[in-house]
Amino acid sequence: MRSNHNITPTRRAYTIILALCLFITCIYAECYNGCTGKGICFGDVCKCVDGYTGPDCGTPLPRVSIYDCTSCWQFSVGSPEYISGPSVRLPDSQLVSANLKGTLKTWIGNGDAELFSVGTSSSDYLVEVVVSMNSKEYNISGEFDSCGAWISRAIPDESSDVIRALYHAEADCNYDIGQTYKSMAYAESRDGGKTWVRPNYPNNQVLTFNGPRLTGKPSGLGDGSMVRFTDPADGREYYYLYYAKISGDAFISVARSPVSAGGLPGTWSKYNSGWSARPNGIGGPESPIKNINDATIYVHAPSGEILTVGNDYSGGHGGGGAQMSVSKDGLNFRYLPEPLYISSDWRVYGWGNAPAQEAMVGYTSLLGETGGYLVGNTFWMYYLYLKPGQGMNARYFIRRKVTMTYNPDATNEPANRLALSTYVHRTTGEQYETREWVPPTYYKLKKVMGYLMTRMHTESFGVISCLNNGDYYVARIGQDCTSENDTQLEALGFIYAFRQPNTIAVYQCEAPAGGKRPGPDRFLSPDPQCEDRAPSQTVPFGFLLKGPSLVDDLGKADVVVPRASTWSYASSTTSLVSNFTLAGFNDSTWAVGTAPFASGYPVSAPSRFINRDHYFRRQFRLDPSRTAVKALLTLGSDDRSTAWVNGQMVDDDRTVRFWANQAEVWNRRVWLDVSVLRQGAGGQANVIAVHVPNGDSWAYFDAQLTVFYSDNTDVACPANCGPHGNCVDGACVCDPQWGALDCSVPLCTYGPNVIPSTVINEGDMWKYSSTGVFNPDSVVSWVLPMYNDAAWDQAATPIGAGYTNAWKQRTTLPYNPGTTNGKDPYSYMFRKTVTLNVPDGYTIASGVMGISSDDYHLAYVNGFLVDGSLHPYTSRQARRWNSVVNINPEMLFDGNNVISVRVPNWYTSEWLYFNLQLNVTYQAIKCLDTCPPATSCLAERRNCGRIYNGCEYVSCGTCGSGRVCSDQGQCQCTPQTSCAARNFTCGTMYDGCLNVNCGACLLGHACSREGRCVCVPSVTCASLNKTCGEVFDGCKLIDCGVCSTPTTSASIPVPTSTSSSSPDTSKPPLNLQGSSG
Repeated sequence: MRSNHNITPTRRAYTIILALCLFITCIYAECYNGCTGKGICFGDVCKCVDGYTGPDCGTPLPRVSIYDCTSCWQFSVGSPEYISGPSVRLPDSQLVSANLKGTLKTWIGNGDAELFSVGTSSSDYLVEVVVSMNSKEYNISGEFDSCGAWISRAIPDESSDVIRALYHAEADCNYDIGQTYKSMAYAESRDGGKTWVRPNYPNNQVLTFNGPRLTGKPSGLGDGSMVRFTDPADGREYYYLYYAKISGDAFISVARSPVSAGGLPGTWSKYNSGWSARPNGIGGPESPIKNINDATIYVHAPSGEILTVGNDYSGGHGGGGAQMSVSKDGLNFRYLPEPLYISSDWRVYGWGNAPAQEAMVGYTSLLGETGGYLVGNTFWMYYLYLKPGQGMNARYFIRRKVTMTYNPDATNEPANRLALSTYVHRTTGEQYETREWVPPTYYKLKKVMGYLMTRMHTESFGVISCLNNGDYYVARIGQDCTSENDTQLEALGFIYAFRQPNTIAVYQCEAPAGGKRPGPDRFLSPDPQCEDRAPSQTVPFGFLLKGPSLVDDLGKADVVVPRASTWSYASSTTSLVSNFTLAGFNDSTWAVGTAPFASGYPVSAPSRFINRDHYFRRQFRLDPSRTAVKALLTLGSDDRSTAWVNGQMVDDDRTVRFWANQAEVWNRRVWLDVSVLRQGAGGQANVIAVHVPNGDSWAYFDAQLTVFYSDNTDVACPANCGPHGNCVDGACVCDPQWGALDCSVPLCTYGPNVIPSTVINEGDMWKYSSTGVFNPDSVVSWVLPMYNDAAWDQAATPIGAGYTNAWKQRTTLPYNPGTTNGKDPYSYMFRKTVTLNVPDGYTIASGVMGISSDDYHLAYVNGFLVDGSLHPYTSRQARRWNSVVNINPEMLFDGNNVISVRVPNWYTSEWLYFNLQLNVTYQAIKCLDTCPPATSCLAERRNCGRIYNGCEYVSCGTCGSGRVCSDQGQCQCTPQTSCAARNFTCGTMYDGCLNVNCGACLLGHACSREGRCVCVPSVTCASLNKTCGEVFDGCKLIDCGVCSTPTTSASIPVPTSTSSSSPDTSKPPLNLQGSSG
């Protein structure tokens, strides 16, 4: 019988049923094969993790690699959610989870193992520890785990009830001076993780360091985590254990044990520039695994690849925050381009100390929907959190939801986005925008305003959180938050300075003091009218990224054709089936089967694919009560496919040769124009048709169609305001130089006349300075126009070192080598101020910058990055030395402009070079003197409130005293009272505007003048000719009177019985009532 430890209310009834089964015979379903560890059991149905399908989740779907294209994946990180705290114990290690035949359990190590939660999915969690499993019987003085045993990963056997776990052990500890000795050891549980056994203790260690224990500092190895992974080189499945070597030159390494050996002590081999032929986990040498920040490891089920997540505290690739890496073979890793979030790590400031102005995080862990070491494309990120200035005795446990999206067309877009949320003070109403968790004592979450970037991109700038006399506000790094009373808090992220696709304009507003606010309230808003709380703004502060999916941006999603659907299908060895794409085609003679259709793949194959063309058709209907705004068709096919909707081709892959790249051809996401769909009254049928050709090879087909409807809870904007406006309360607010209700009409036209101008040329003078070793993640003020460079030296370009006269080197700089660690280049900085004189009637139409540099460069225009990478260590090729950059003309101003360039030089190189040319083109422009309104209050039949007329907000009037403006712009009377306020339950009453009906009375009741239902008598004593006794009149008993007392009465003597004989019954009984005459 399956046990269930979930104590949440929704599961208690099921627990009671299990208890009853001890006394009676019960039949209840288990999931097939326990979902094979790739899913969660709901009733008797498996819910599979991304990447797997089938009744037991044992069938892998065609995979799309992360490693092959790290820039093809985008990660969206949601708002933080509170789990537990503040506590001195939770958390003290990574979150550990296991999928026990459909039940998800999680543990946290705190010197021993604590069962943290039990549930049916990662959405279930408890805020307190369920069971504490004390392990003090093992804490023997002098043993390797005498200071504690922290569980680091637990993996259940697929064929038994054993949970195999590895734990981080510490001994010889003196934490006051930072001393401890670490190793890794084996434990197992047979009761669902409630208790743990350490077989053959104390000989249960699996990994140790071959070196001395150090005094006053940590040493050894540990902090590991384990996954099951198949080595692509030999096809065998192993337990892979990634761990941190602490002693000497610290790094991450890996060991492994065959799954067939159970991960037991004595079966582990370390990686040392190759796998050891014999187990050498105890004291053997190891070598580092590169491009990995931490030993917290997972397997991404949809790709089958290893993912790592760790806080980069070394100032290296991640520069602070949760950085991810990916590997195909478990040895060679690649960094993902950007961190999941930006934050300080506890190892920067030391254990137990959070900086006064910044929050601190640690122990970043991932938890997939089905738990264990597998994660899908949606997962939860858990971490320790300390508020600014707090110590480790006040730890919080926080999580965020992360969504991965595969988008091969987004290689130049921001890879990651981090939610910026708006909180409102419960008393003063002040708004507070931050990416961090805010305790709910004083603030409540209002909404997610948009998403920040976690790395600087071209045309973007950094933003920080500032505090001024109790007012939290968002400011630009290096330019704001500089007044006397300002306190600079944490760096939040990056936003665009100019409109980009899929962005939201936000305005910096300042509401004056008033009410319960002692001072001004500065806040961000997508409304240029600042939500009527502050003076209007005309220029956006910046542009946030939109939400992670169209569900957030466009409304509710509906999967109208899910995966594993039923399709009509036919096969042919000749030509295309005629007209099969049309809705009227008769497919009644075709076979019917359930996807996926396959040959060669380990799934059921209802038809044989080899050497055939295959045709699929399926009908679907849209919700007639809603409006579809977008549709997404996801196709999985082998070899390739062509798709039609209602006879119109929506995806054509016939031109791709059959050996083309799988990730690009066999798995595709196609956005459909809703014009191809039939929607509206009647719920007309739509037809999707797909042609899948195949040669003599494996074959596969499945598809999913998702339709996005406009969210009926929000008022939609015309055309969603296109690329030139924001949707605010159902109206489009247009960018400058754009108008109309949907922001589609340009207010300026360009003439044919253009004037080219070279504003920076070779030989011009530049200011320059050297920073020495430069931190590539630093956001510095020297690129901003207001920076004072008066003390810098001057030189004419080309400027360099080591080059000959053939390169026309005018100025030679001294050679200054960088550090010898191979990471930190030596940097020169260059600045130049140029003045643009735009002729009357013209505008800046374009700017083109040509840059030559050695080793590489980062170029800024008026403080905005326009070319270069903040992490170019792997991009020092010659292609980075010469570049032509198109500059957004919005970056250039009529008047002074500052061009700033940083040129790093590698520490081993004696060669350095810099040269730059800037060309600007002016174009004739004519703008309307005034914006032509697209509508008016009169046209909209509004007599109050305001409307956006396509150019600006205009007032339609105000209502008099006692009247309010409705959503339709009509003045309405404001009721002064109500039936409830006056305790009226019936009749009518005047509420200050009109007579309102307060209700009716039941039959036999009438409404009084006070609005109360009172009973109405239906009979009386008189109507019944009653003069005495009681009568029910329909409401209550009433007294009809009493009879009068008689005037005389007979005195009848009663004879005394003198015998005991029976009375004489031959005579009638005496009448004992008074005589009437």
